[in-house]
Amino acid sequence: MRRILIAGIFVGVLAGCVIVPGGPPPGHGGVPPGHGGIPPGQAKKIGPPVLVAAPRLVLIPDTNVYVATGIDHDVFVVGGVYYFFHEGFWYSGPNHRGPWRGVDGKDLPPGLQKGSPGQLKQKLPPGLRKG
Repeated sequence: MRRILIAGIFVGVLAGCVIVPGGPPPGHGGVPPGHGGIPPGQAKKIGPPVLVAAPRLVLIPDTNVYVATGIDHDVFVVGGVYYFFHEGFWYSGPNHRGPWRGVDGKDLPPGLQKGSPGQLKQKLPPGLRKG
C-alpha cells in the first residue's frame, strides 16, 4: 500500500511539471535591436508554426505573388514555392506543411523583396487583407 501511495505522489508531482525551452543559445552576448527580444538564431531553430490545412491563396494584383488569406500568418507562394515570414525570418518549403528551411532575404524571389509582408498584403482589396 505504501508503494502505491509513494507512486501516486510521484506521478502527481510529475503531472504538475511543465517543460519550457532553455535560455538563449550558448555564446549569446545580448539581443541586438530590431530582433523583437529574440536572440539571433533562436527563431531559426524554432521555425514557423505548422499549417495543418492548405490556406486559401489570392494573387496580389500586378505581381506573381500569392498570399494566404484567412490565417494569422504571413504565408506567400511564388512559382509554386511556399514562403513563410515568422519572427523576423523568412522560410521556404515545397508546400504549406514544409519542411521549412531558412532563406536569406537576398535569396527571396523579386516579388517578395518589394516590401514587407504587411506592405504586400496592403495591395490586396480591403475585404481580403485580414490574415
